[in-house]
Amino acid sequence: MSAYLKTQPPKPLGGKTILITRAQKQAEEFVRAITDAGGRVAYFPTIEIVPPNSWTDCDNAIRRLQAYDLVVFTSANAVEKFFERTLTVDGRTLTKLREKSIYAVGEMTRRSLELRGCSVVSIPQKATAEDLAHYLEKLNLGQKRVLFPRGDLGSQVLPRILRQTGAKVEEVIVYKTQRPEANTVSAIHQLLSKKEIDVITFFSPSSVRNFVEMLYYGDLDGPIVAVIGEVTAEAAKKLGMKVDIISPVSTHEALLKALAEF
Repeated sequence: MSAYLKTQPPKPLGGKTILITRAQKQAEEFVRAITDAGGRVAYFPTIEIVPPNSWTDCDNAIRRLQAYDLVVFTSANAVEKFFERTLTVDGRTLTKLREKSIYAVGEMTRRSLELRGCSVVSIPQKATAEDLAHYLEKLNLGQKRVLFPRGDLGSQVLPRILRQTGAKVEEVIVYKTQRPEANTVSAIHQLLSKKEIDVITFFSPSSVRNFVEMLYYGDLDGPIVAVIGEVTAEAAKKLGMKVDIISPVSTHEALLKALAEF
């Protein structure tokens, strides 16, 4: 037996504490990735995904799915909730859905669709709804019927631009984003005040807004602010945050890599 012990290479996030603001279910893979990279996790969910006030519009869209020419998704949450509801209403329509021309924003949304057996025609180079809208503008969508399952707080840019081209866009709300009960505000505030949080991560504009409302940020400094996407970065900057890291791709792997490199 060798008398020498192998020296393990240092892990990229060794000793760092990362504050996660995602909804708990969506954060599981990111939590594992952080701990595998040697980091510690502080958990402070600032958004909660809940059902819409009514499923009527969504259910009607599912029943007449054959009538739509293409389907557009701008979040993995919309994919998950729309597929769950389709199974509830009529699982047989999943075959029709998989045959549709489907467009998506961001790698996470595309992955979510591919895991459910759908092929994505295209995603824009920049992961924003506006960039997808401008891409679709070029496809001559006049009189085409577009189904857009979405959350209640999503931007109106995409449907507005598509309607200007003559497309018939039907928006259906498949989830609501709300602020959860803030049971850990005091504990997180103490960690931040003691500078025991190294990085705060944000995955959506609503998570930034709720963070500021739930936990006043103005008198806190020190943590690195890391976000996914330009839209989230812009929301953070408007609320007075200095954004240190913007993930070039909308996946938790890309954000983790950016953190490690930073």
